[in-house]
This record gives sequence, structure tokens and C-alpha cells, in this order.
Amino acid sequence: MKQYYIKNYQDGLHTKVIAIPIFTDNYVYILTDDSKNAFIVDPGLGQPVCDIIKSMELNPLYLLITHSHHDHIGGVPDVVAEFPNIKKVDFSNCRQETNYFKLAEREFDVFKTPGHLNDHICFFERKQKILFCGDVLFRFGCGRIFVGSYEELYNSMKI
Repeated sequence: MKQYYIKNYQDGLHTKVIAIPIFTDNYVYILTDDSKNAFIVDPGLGQPVCDIIKSMELNPLYLLITHSHHDHIGGVPDVVAEFPNIKKVDFSNCRQETNYFKLAEREFDVFKTPGHLNDHICFFERKQKILFCGDVLFRFGCGRIFVGSYEELYNSMKI
């Protein structure tokens, strides 16, 4: 398995975001903290995620999916098979312009971000300002436009 990366946050929970490289240019993310509860984001491959969850003895509670491309959902069946009680929050659950959910200390805004795909959504963790934005925004640019327009993608990110 490729080396994974951990970003630590200086909060009371010792929040960590684990970035697992998959394929040639993608990542799966795991958000966790001292509680050992975990959120898995966009598992394009399941096995590396399951391996890390087990090795770190984490308790995966939520599976967050930003959109329907295979490199973001290909590992969902493996993750669900390994952790059948995990709750899935994805583009099919996002019915309004903005949704919100809270679990313990974690507060997430879930909002639609069409442009890359019509069903694309993002997850924003309020306290630490952690954004899981799938393929609409990258460090040095934005994702490719498949069904929307550049204007639509730009307007999505103004939320």
C-alpha cells in the first residue's frame, strides 16, 4: 500500500484527517479524533481504507460521498460489507440546497455544488473548517466540467 498522510489539528479532540492515495491522482479521506470514531470520504478503493481503519482501531460511523464517479464510489461495496452499520450520506440524500448534520462534536454543512456533475455535493466541518469538496475544487484549480458550465461551478463555490 502507498504511504498515507495525516494532517493534525490543534483542537481539544486532536482531530486528524488521513489522506490515502489511490489510483494515480486520487485520495480517500478519513476524519477521526481521540474518540476513534471515523468518517470515510469518497472511497474509490475499499481495501486500503478498511486496512487503515482496522490497523488504527477506528470506529467508522459515516461514509460521505461527494459524487457518483467510480473513482469516488468504487470502494463503497467493500467498505459497507466490512462495516455494515456505517451510515451513508451522499448526493442522493441531499435534497435541498443546504443540509446539515451533527454527530457529537462534529458539525457538517452538506451543500450542492453542481458543475463537475449535477449530483455533486461538498461537506464542510465547521469547527476546524475542513472542506471535503470531491472534484469541484483543487489546490490550484477546479475540476473538469462534465455536465454543467463554468459559471454553474463558480456559483456553486460561492455558497
